[in-house]
Amino acid sequence: MKKETKSKLESILDYYEKKQLEADLKQEQIQAARELFLEDFKELREKVIHPGMSEIGNVLEQKGHYYKIEEQEYSIDRKGFTQEAHIEFNVFPAGIDEKFRFDNHPSVTFIADTNSLLIEVHGSYVMPEIRGERDHLGTYQLSEISSDIVENDILDILIKAFNQ
Repeated sequence: MKKETKSKLESILDYYEKKQLEADLKQEQIQAARELFLEDFKELREKVIHPGMSEIGNVLEQKGHYYKIEEQEYSIDRKGFTQEAHIEFNVFPAGIDEKFRFDNHPSVTFIADTNSLLIEVHGSYVMPEIRGERDHLGTYQLSEISSDIVENDILDILIKAFNQ
């Protein structure tokens, strides 16, 4: 191999290695940011979101309704599909036939989007045997989520669901 060819080849490979190292470092930084985001979301879930949901749920139970809070940690299944961390507040209205109770019901879900590092809030005011819709309620920074946001988003969905 000519000296000039070898020099050009080494230069190309050195550049490629440099780019690979930069890409690896960037990926490590992204992963670290995601892990920190998920830790912060878990703390927010435990200290703000879940307690707010429970308080509203307790009032609902006093009026004869049933509620359930479900939490999911971030995971990736065997096929590579991602399940984002989230917490979901489900309301099962009183007086609804048991067979319809778990199919269609109001709900509010706070989802930790690990791509954008934002909290997506989705709600449904679908009621058993009654039309309703699913809404995107908002997108928030972690620092923006407060007990007021939790209460207002849930209340908005319940107003729509119970006033149909």
